[in-house]
Amino acid sequence: MLSITSRDLVHRSKEIRKLLASGQTLRWTSHGSPVAFIQPLTDSIPSKPDWIARARASGAVNTSQTSLAKALYDERG
Repeated sequence: MLSITSRDLVHRSKEIRKLLASGQTLRWTSHGSPVAFIQPLTDSIPSKPDWIARARASGAVNTSQTSLAKALYDERG
């Protein structure tokens, strides 16, 4: 397991992405103390659902930006 620092996350992001893509787990440390374990993303972990798209599909959210802007304008009125 490779240890990385906050500075590494900022300045070596391409290398870190490659390490995660290869399946390595990284140990993030700050001032020598562990902060978190960064694990590679796998297909078995569900991604965050797109709540806005689901709300639009169900009719709970206006589908166009102009109608949303008009609704806000009319509400302030």
